[in-house]
Amino acid sequence: MSAAASSTALHEKLQEVFGFGEFRHLQEEAIQAALDGRDCLVVMPTGAGKSLTFQLPAAIGDGVTVVISPLIALMRDQIIGLRERTAFAEIGAAYLNSSQSPSEQRDILTLVQAGKLKLLYVAPERLRSRAFLETVRAANLVRFVVDEAHCISEWGHDFRPDYLSISDFLEQIGHPPTFAVTATATIRVQDSIIHNLKMRDPKVVVGGFNRPNLHFSVVRSKNDIERGNRLAKALPKLMVRGGSGLIYVSTRKQCDQVAEIAAQALAPLG
Repeated sequence: MSAAASSTALHEKLQEVFGFGEFRHLQEEAIQAALDGRDCLVVMPTGAGKSLTFQLPAAIGDGVTVVISPLIALMRDQIIGLRERTAFAEIGAAYLNSSQSPSEQRDILTLVQAGKLKLLYVAPERLRSRAFLETVRAANLVRFVVDEAHCISEWGHDFRPDYLSISDFLEQIGHPPTFAVTATATIRVQDSIIHNLKMRDPKVVVGGFNRPNLHFSVVRSKNDIERGNRLAKALPKLMVRGGSGLIYVSTRKQCDQVAEIAAQALAPLG
């Protein structure tokens, strides 16, 4: 597929690879930027489909896309989901991390060198490996993705020092098109991400964070007794509507107290 892919062609590939009929808001704009070879920063709320903005270009283009992901569990879930629900079972996607044996890691690097992978997830610590550096240099790397990109910003809520090594690694491999995605980034954090990754005239795609299906309210109570009474009255009403909920407390003792209140309040409902 050419870099300037038509909207019709992208929709066809979306259906073919992921089984979706339509793109979500701003997904197509970010995907087109990726296919055009541009640096791109994508800021979208959780559940908006950020991952698809780099997974689809990886699936339909040539070469390999390397994705930096901060957690082993996260990259494992991404790959399992891709293999189960998409055409990536045939296309080629893998993760590389310390939970694998040395032989498994070597096998994956061999697949990268042979051009048999489209998508490879790694942790930022992997960038310190000389073997990985040489493998990436020799591979047909078309895109470098930084997932949870707010981790690179000292102004972010989840700063990780290992993310600061990404920029040096990019310089060593010739600074390929860089694609950064995050669900949370203020303007200050966005600027920090762009600066730290040395992104060149990046396309910045920012989605809305309004959730019309969510309602927020604050009810103040004078003391624990009043708070417990309010909770006891509210729980049956909420449960009648169906669904589930979460109650956050500060201590284990409060957890036991709330559990007792909930059990008594919901007992009449069976």
